[in-house]
Amino acid sequence: MNVELDFSEDLLPLLAFRRECESALARGDRRTRWKSFKKNLEKYNLEEKQRLGNDVFKPQEGVGDVGSGAKPSYKDPHMFSELCERMIKDLHWGEEFLEGRVVASWSDIVGPRNAQHGSIEKFHDGVLVVRASSSAWAKQFDMMKHEILSRVEEITGLNSVKEFTIKGPNVPSWSHGLFSVPGRGVRDTYD
Repeated sequence: MNVELDFSEDLLPLLAFRRECESALARGDRRTRWKSFKKNLEKYNLEEKQRLGNDVFKPQEGVGDVGSGAKPSYKDPHMFSELCERMIKDLHWGEEFLEGRVVASWSDIVGPRNAQHGSIEKFHDGVLVVRASSSAWAKQFDMMKHEILSRVEEITGLNSVKEFTIKGPNVPSWSHGLFSVPGRGVRDTYD
């Protein structure tokens, strides 16, 4: 009996793997072993405590690192939300993240119509500054002050606004030169 075997389907994955290895070598990527990884950890003062999860399971003394194994370890995959929360905590982005959530959900806080006539100009270190499109809308935001603060507290989960300021529209300055005449000056005529 003369049987011919077709290896063409089996060779395609091997050829693709070889191509990826060659491109990684051309890029300068190298495999790192656990000892060199451990040296880098010591070099950058990263402690074992900073990792998510438990230590790697070793079945018996002298066997060494056998990967993740049956017990949970820091090498196991983690939820993306856990990793994001960890990154926000490690980089101390907590306040900035909450401030960004308030700015992004401004139309939900004040309503879509009010959001068209007022926007957050600054929100940093507990100071929330709202710029209104006219003095009438500034008064409207002033009347909504307690409602706005309570909704911001719902979003952030804490009392993050220490000072709340509402400003009217940006108007051009009508004073030119070194001297000015006292008087009432220009009134709010901008909408």
